[in-house]
Amino acid sequence: MIRIVVAERHALVRAGLVTLFGAAPDFDVVGESGDAEEVVALIAGTGPDVVALDVRMLERDDLTAVEKIVANAEVPPEIAVLTNSDLDGSLRLALSAGATGLLLKETPPDQLVAAMRCIAGGATVVAPGLRGRLAEAYLAQHRSVAAAIEAFDRLTAREAEVFQLVVRGLSNLEIATFLTVGESTVKTHVRRIMAKLGLSSRARLVVAAYESGLVAREFA
Repeated sequence: MIRIVVAERHALVRAGLVTLFGAAPDFDVVGESGDAEEVVALIAGTGPDVVALDVRMLERDDLTAVEKIVANAEVPPEIAVLTNSDLDGSLRLALSAGATGLLLKETPPDQLVAAMRCIAGGATVVAPGLRGRLAEAYLAQHRSVAAAIEAFDRLTAREAEVFQLVVRGLSNLEIATFLTVGESTVKTHVRRIMAKLGLSSRARLVVAAYESGLVAREFA
């Protein structure tokens, strides 16, 4: 089962999301809230696999605690930020939160569930209409591609292998199966890779890899 926390400020939208995921046979809604402080407690207390996070909740200063929980958790949850197409600042906020996915709220229900399923598995999912803007937002704020290239040499051989598989779009489960290791081990490798490269999300990692040319490198 995929354990999910729904964090949405608007009660009606939140109820719809809870009903949607509650009806999916492979999802278990372990918590819901429209309050930032409650979301912090839910994530800490329930250990979800994925969090459906309303982008407007990122505008609350006290939600920075969620970012700390995600960064420090032994097995951090994936974050899927739900936004409206007319929110230009949502891309920056999503990246700052370490989002794995960026989805539009107007996405059809079946597609939203499918996308969330992929995100829970560790895949990076971005709504088609936001992909170009996501890359632009990343390039406008990331530290530097040169620094990422230099830091790449600090990765271990296994981390470099995992890096390559992440960039190719494999989920955590697919990487674990390919390498014959546990999924939690893959999550640990991914977290260490992002820390060494100074990147806060898989989305940033993928964009940096393509923009820097790291994706074309051979790994010993």
